[in-house]
Amino acid sequence: RPQSLPPPPAPAPVNLTALIPVGLDPAAGYQVRGKLLGPKGSYLRHIESQTGCRVQLVGRGSGGNDPSTGAEYTTPLALELSASSAETLEIARALASSLVEAVRTDFERRSAPAPGPVPPPIPPPYLPGFRYAPPMMPPMPPPPMPPPTLPPPMPPPTL
Repeated sequence: RPQSLPPPPAPAPVNLTALIPVGLDPAAGYQVRGKLLGPKGSYLRHIESQTGCRVQLVGRGSGGNDPSTGAEYTTPLALELSASSAETLEIARALASSLVEAVRTDFERRSAPAPGPVPPPIPPPYLPGFRYAPPMMPPMPPPPMPPPTLPPPMPPPTL
């Protein structure tokens, strides 16, 4: 009776990684970490569930420590993606890049100075270089004429 051969060993999983730099300083007073993680980490979990990739926030401001030194990371903040195939890594890279871009846009919008006051409109005729003067007052009416003087009465005729 022939014995069945054991199944061939599974190929070792390929572990591809990519770093998506965030490009924002966590010390700038903006909650970069919280914006990237989302409510209870939901944004990173969404990328993981859609692609099967592992997504981690690494670098300064990530809230983690460098495993080799035990101290806080000194590298810039980034999203680290780990995947078993190039295809899933590219999908995760697109989603992570979109998330980082949305956070950057929000940061720029919030840190932009408030718009200044709106200048008053230019009065007509809207000619460049034309000096505008304040509106003129209507001319004053002429002074009233004195009442006409009548000649003295004539004496009655004599007969």
